[in-house]
Parts: sequence; structure tokens; C-alpha cells
Amino acid sequence: MNILRKAAGRYVERFIFIKEPPHNQLYPVIQHADFVIFPSLIDNFSNACIEEMYFERVVIGTDGTSFEQLIDDGKSGQLCKPNDADSLLKKMNEAATMNELQKIEMGKNARKRIDRLAPEFVVKKLLRYYQYIIDNTDK
Repeated sequence: MNILRKAAGRYVERFIFIKEPPHNQLYPVIQHADFVIFPSLIDNFSNACIEEMYFERVVIGTDGTSFEQLIDDGKSGQLCKPNDADSLLKKMNEAATMNELQKIEMGKNARKRIDRLAPEFVVKKLLRYYQYIIDNTDK
């Protein structure tokens, strides 16, 4: 944390480190965030990203690390290039300068995307797929 605080320079007072709070304390922070950043180089269908999108937050994730499975860049969130600090900064600046209507629209699109993962939709699709496999397998 000392390295990060030092790197923050004149913005150190804006640096906030929260040590693994329980979800009931974390959700209010998420609900009031302007945007949430996941600059991950490796991920696997991020539950944290799903949570943020559920709360209709603007999410910035790294393209090619599974976030693109959830985020339609510019519509339901933003994707930066992997290992590219300039790309991440550009997306952060875009998110920071969005007007309230743009944030609301992106948040609603994010929630619509996440709603499509609800069990009542996903399980039905999975069952249809299984039935297709059963019906089209040589017996």
C-alpha cells in the first residue's frame, strides 16, 4: 500500500484502501461509485463484475480476459486493452467525464446484460441444448 500511496503523489488523499469488507458493507460503496475498474490480466467470468453490473455501475474491464463476455464496449461498460496503461487511463477519463444520463444508460444496459444470466433463462437454454444433443446423437 505504501508503494501505491507514494505513486498517487498529490492525489494521495483520494487513495482509499478497503481491506476485504463483508458484502453488506461493500454494496453501499459500489452503489455510490461513479465507475468500477477491473484492470485484470487474467480472470474467469468475474463475479465481482457481475455484481457491479447488477448494481448498474459503469464497469471498466480488460478485453480478452473474460470481461468481454459480459461487457459490450461503450454500451454496457468499457473495455481497455490488456497491459496498456494508456488505454486504461483513456477509459477511466471517458467514464469520469460521462454525464449522468450516459452513466444511467450504460448502467441500465449492464443490468439488462446481467439479467440474461438469471437461472430462469440460463437453465432453460442449457436444457434445450442438452435435449438437442440427445435428439441428435446416433443411437
